Amino acid sequence: MTVRMLAAITAFLGAAVALTVAFAAQKLTGVVAWSWWVVAAPLLTVVAVFVARLAAVFITEFPKAWKETTR
Repeated sequence: MTVRMLAAITAFLGAAVALTVAFAAQKLTGVVAWSWWVVAAPLLTVVAVFVARLAAVFITEFPKAWKETTR
């Protein structure tokens, strides 16, 4: 299960980087007149998902670990 999750996360990150590079190339060559926020949107999405997952793990696992260490 862990290997499949790692592969999925790697594929997701790779797709986000590829989209960001493609958007940046189009912006720099003048093909599109998007804002830089739109260009960075795929990477910002990855960061938001990572922060949300990190917060969820912290919220669910920290109380368990705290109880085990304070016994």
